Amino acid sequence: MDGTEGERLTKRQRRELKKQQRREEQEKRLRSKKMSRWLVIVIILAAIGGGTYWTVNLSNTNNSSDNIDSGAIDNPRIGPEDAKVVITEFSDFSCPACAEAAPTVKQLTEEYGDQIALVFNGFNLRHDWSEKSLEAGECAHKQGKFWALHDLLFTSQKEWSSNDEAINLFKQYAEEAGLNTEEFISCLDNDEMSDEVKRDTNVAADNKVDATPTFRINDQILVGAKSTEEFKEIIDQELNK
Repeated sequence: MDGTEGERLTKRQRRELKKQQRREEQEKRLRSKKMSRWLVIVIILAAIGGGTYWTVNLSNTNNSSDNIDSGAIDNPRIGPEDAKVVITEFSDFSCPACAEAAPTVKQLTEEYGDQIALVFNGFNLRHDWSEKSLEAGECAHKQGKFWALHDLLFTSQKEWSSNDEAINLFKQYAEEAGLNTEEFISCLDNDEMSDEVKRDTNVAADNKVDATPTFRINDQILVGAKSTEEFKEIIDQELNK
């Protein structure tokens, strides 16, 4: 059984994503130039004022994390750091195929235990509530409660995905998941996790992801809500290497 195919980006969504990436790269370069100038001024003033010589590496480090494995950053994770098999899930809470895949992936983490690790990497497909739902997940992650809210967002997807009151529902789910609701509401209302969502979406784009859910199992790729057997076939191959 092939399972449900993943939800692919439209041409318009791909163009918008590329435009956003270009804007962010330009902003990043400008910030880097400003920071470099500021550091030079500080170093000169320090040397003049105190007779102290400073050695600072001013090389451009913009690319140090652009193409980094998402699991190496502070993404939500289940499983040990040294797991032999790492599943990186590129997903959007508003994607129906992602919601369909969620129970299968959860079952796999329970069945394989410490042999595997699961890393969640959000990918904003730009549906009505894609960005805000991913921000909600990041706000929950900030409190160490990502997976509890993750499960509620997927199981309740039909309730909020086309609902004008989705934000209020996110706050309700946060309370059900045991979060500090005051901190969660402040985080969500003030867009505190907006940059994290953009970062994850850029990581997905850098990894050539164009559909959700996409699962990278070590170096192998599965796209869509696949069956448990299809996941196990790849996981077992990787464990037996």
